[in-house]
Amino acid sequence: MLSRLFLLSALSISYFFTLSLNVQAKIHTFRDEAKIQITDPADKPLGEYLAYLVSLRRALSQAEPFIAEQSFVKQAQLSDPKVGILTFLLLQNQLTYLSSTQQQNPLQVVYKTKLDYETLTFPTDISEIYLESIGDWFFVQYLLEQYKKLETELSQYLQDIARSEDADYRTLLRKTQGKILNQKYQAFHLYDELFLFQVKTDNLKQATETMEKIIALDPDNIAYKLEYAILLAQTESPENYDRALELMTELIDKIGNDSGVRLVRSLAYFNQGLLLDRSLSDINQVLKTEPDNNFAYLLKGLIELRQNNRNQALKSFASACELTSKNKADQCNARLLELANRRGVRRSNRRNSNIRNSNRRNHPLGNTLKL
Repeated sequence: MLSRLFLLSALSISYFFTLSLNVQAKIHTFRDEAKIQITDPADKPLGEYLAYLVSLRRALSQAEPFIAEQSFVKQAQLSDPKVGILTFLLLQNQLTYLSSTQQQNPLQVVYKTKLDYETLTFPTDISEIYLESIGDWFFVQYLLEQYKKLETELSQYLQDIARSEDADYRTLLRKTQGKILNQKYQAFHLYDELFLFQVKTDNLKQATETMEKIIALDPDNIAYKLEYAILLAQTESPENYDRALELMTELIDKIGNDSGVRLVRSLAYFNQGLLLDRSLSDINQVLKTEPDNNFAYLLKGLIELRQNNRNQALKSFASACELTSKNKADQCNARLLELANRRGVRRSNRRNSNIRNSNRRNHPLGNTLKL
């Protein structure tokens, strides 16, 4: 398993609690099998892609009630979509594979998914994830949204192919809509098999080039573009950094649900240290549409602290703590008060070791923030 460094900035609070060494590890496994029937071998790659998405979604939906019942989750204030994102983030292992059943029926695709969750690695408080995984959180949010949309598109396409008795129409579908969907499948393979390996080996130049190919194949995928922008911001090139901000701005102008991208852009401005007004503007815009966004309140407090607005920073921190976990709000506020009294934010490079996840692998970061 690979430890994750978060996508633009890791925000951590040192009041986190560790699990007792006497607690025994227990692995919970969730499985699903999806069968997709196709009518022509030409459509098999898309049948495989659809079967993968269906089996993954079903396995995650089985795991969600289990995650929701964990004590650290029950103490927090999580909507159903947030539980879904958390379920994905807490994966210790994901195994997906094509079943050999396909050899018996070449026009049937059988995809199997196995998800493992080890309770010993779970945090004792939701803030351990909320305050550290801003980048991961929003990447997964956009990724799951893309998966949901793509599953619908693939299902409708294969149904249209199967129902049509007009060979010319089927040919037209494959040359138009089918071509676009196949390109998305190619992008998925490049990301999963090549890009993540290049990130693991710290080959940022090749990873950047691969990401450009992925986006060319799937230009409407918000998650891929966000990943690409964040990758550019890590290359220590002023030109790439400016391009990263441009890409984030393009996404914000294009999509409706832009809070995640705005928060990442705000972090980019904040890390740069010279554009605090723009960073704060992004945060305020997020809070207009999402007044309960604890990520935004935390970052707002950091910005205000750097602007020497201590009283307002304490109010923002208090809001962040209250929204993160009511049961631990007092400890959170005490730690942030200590931070404010030090009148600064200490920058450091830090590798996250608390949340390990073989399914999502993050690329190296430049500076991270440690409170």
